[in-house]
Amino acid sequence: MRFQRRPRAILELIEGWSDGPPPRLPNGPPDPVELDGDVEQARRVLREATHPEPVKRAIAIVGRAGDERDAEALETLARHDEFSLVAGTALASVLGDPGTAWWRVCCVTTGWGKVEAVARLTAQRDLHPDARGWLLRHGCNDVVMPEYVAHAVATAGRLEDALDGLVDDALLDGACVILSALVNGGPAEDIDDYEPGPRVATTVLDLLGERAPTVVRMRAVAHLLTWAEDYEQHVAIAERCGRLLAREESRRFIATRLGRRDEVLRVWGVAEVMGLDAWEAGWRHLQTTPHDPRLYHHLGRSRRPDRRARLIAFAERALPLEELASGPEERPFPTGVHRNAALTLDSLVQRMRTGQWSEALVATALQSPVISTRNGALAALAAASPEDWGSPVLAALRRLAADEPAGDLRTQAEAQLARLAGS
Repeated sequence: MRFQRRPRAILELIEGWSDGPPPRLPNGPPDPVELDGDVEQARRVLREATHPEPVKRAIAIVGRAGDERDAEALETLARHDEFSLVAGTALASVLGDPGTAWWRVCCVTTGWGKVEAVARLTAQRDLHPDARGWLLRHGCNDVVMPEYVAHAVATAGRLEDALDGLVDDALLDGACVILSALVNGGPAEDIDDYEPGPRVATTVLDLLGERAPTVVRMRAVAHLLTWAEDYEQHVAIAERCGRLLAREESRRFIATRLGRRDEVLRVWGVAEVMGLDAWEAGWRHLQTTPHDPRLYHHLGRSRRPDRRARLIAFAERALPLEELASGPEERPFPTGVHRNAALTLDSLVQRMRTGQWSEALVATALQSPVISTRNGALAALAAASPEDWGSPVLAALRRLAADEPAGDLRTQAEAQLARLAGS
């Protein structure tokens, strides 16, 4: 085996990860490692390699020839999305107990890694009651989209049976997350595929009537109301939801959260269902965080022209337009210190249309280094009359037609200039 120890091994990198997203793995060619199936060599690679591909090969060997001594290293590697699936499979092999192995992986993963791990845990037969309880309370937390796993969690965790006993707050909140995901629908099975769904919803709503409101609980009620209103057979569920949302305690709770910058986006949809003005609350928060793309996204959904005009005028003043218009490059995503401002510009230009037009923002987007932003600006031009573009946009478009590095975008820019010549 040819291998040289490096100071920043992947396992050491992941072991140092506490909060936030998994660390970015190194780019570049793999380490010059040759593995011949020797488990001791594979263990060394797990700790010393600096590239993911040799680590994956080492994990596979440890899974075939290792033992319980390797469990800690495999669990640590499973914390990164890149290794969650292969490390979990190896852990199941060395422990000889797939249910326990995937449960342990579920407990240390987030994001797509957790989606993979939960899917495999819920596929196991004869789950331990503690594993079922954990699934119901925590299985849908910290995943990219709970909709991917909610049905499997509810079914494998036996949600209806669990709600028939003593229901602690963690179980109730877990049930609320599951129900929200099921009625929202998505890429996997949803409420229509879950036969106990209406009964579970009724039980949860009855329990919520006796408990204090939380964000998770109020969101579940709002989601259930939106779903039930579309079905005549679920009118009783809709009425229960309406009563819960109309309570003074519930309205006061959501109004308070609208005033908190770290919670306003989480309760925005609930406030809209309640008839509370989330937009003005978001507008107040925007004054202190003027480059937050998530706030712009929510504020930009308003159908009121006066609010759209306020938002566009604010963006023209608040965004660093000169820095964002550094010239076309083949950059797929915004990066650097102006990343949030660039994401905001992209979001605003995607919704640009006649009657809600900003010459400054469109001209800036045409000179963005980010491909998707320039594409969005060209789409906005295509949907608007050339008479409405304005001289800054025309100047930026001419520069783009001359400098655009992507052939398809250059063709689009030339097509828009041709429209102008023909008008």
